[in-house]
Amino acid sequence: MTRFELSQGVPFLPWAGGTTHKVAGFLADGPHPLATKALPGCGGEGSDQVAEKTAQTIYIDADPSTVMDVIADLGSYPEWITEYKEVEVLEADADGYPKVARLVLDATVLKDTLVLSYEWPKDGKSVRWSLVSSSLLRSLDGVYRLAPKGSGTGVTYELTLDIAIPMIGLLKRKAERRLIDSALKDLKKRVEAE
Repeated sequence: MTRFELSQGVPFLPWAGGTTHKVAGFLADGPHPLATKALPGCGGEGSDQVAEKTAQTIYIDADPSTVMDVIADLGSYPEWITEYKEVEVLEADADGYPKVARLVLDATVLKDTLVLSYEWPKDGKSVRWSLVSSSLLRSLDGVYRLAPKGSGTGVTYELTLDIAIPMIGLLKRKAERRLIDSALKDLKKRVEAE
C-alpha cells in the first residue's frame, strides 16, 4: 500500500496498526461529501480525542509575589501581550482578583472571544482558569505555577485546550506551544521591566 491511496474519490491515510481511515478533507468548495469520519488526533464533532496538556517553564528575575501581581492584572494584558486585543473583568472576588473575564484573542493560530473563570489559591503560588464560553473552543484549562528559584521565580504555564473545529493533533499542540511560549516571554519582559 502506498502512503496515500484514493478509493471512490475519498482520500485515505494509513494510521497506527496499518489500518486506514477516511480523511475529513476540505476542498476548495467545502468538505468532501464522502469524508465522514474524523481523523485520529483531530478535534471536532464525533472525535474521541483526549485533550493533552502542554507545559513550559521560564525563569523570571523577580520574586513570586511580583510575578503574581502582574499575572493578576488582567486589565493590563493588551498593553504587554500582543495576542490580547481587549480584556474586561466581568466579576472579581472579595480580594479584588478576577473571577470571570472576557478576553479578545487575536493570535496567528487562534482568533476568538473567550470568557474564562479564574481560581486564585490563598498561597499566591498559582492561578487556574477554565473556559466558560468561546466560539472556537470546546474546553480550555490553564494554570500558572510559581516557585521560588534562587533570587527569582520559576514560572510554569500549563495549557490544555480542545478546539471545536477539526484540527490535526500536531497542529493543535503547535498552537498551544506558540501561545505558551509567547505568554511566558511577554510575562518575563513585563515583570523584569518593572
